[in-house]
Amino acid sequence: MNSFWEIDGACCLENCGKRHSVYTYCRRGTDPDSILQNFMGLKPSITCLGGHTAKFHRDRLTVNRLTVR
Repeated sequence: MNSFWEIDGACCLENCGKRHSVYTYCRRGTDPDSILQNFMGLKPSITCLGGHTAKFHRDRLTVNRLTVR
């Protein structure tokens, strides 16, 4: 079975700190660390709310499986 996952963190560019959430669809038993590894390996290009490309650090991101009711 598959689940929706949320990757959440703040932009680490200088003193920005604006929060971002990215959503993905993976197997329910997927290890959150592998989701982060894949996300960071993609070198995501996400426009930050601060008007620049968001910069993320793996140790400042969280991954949560979302429950759909």
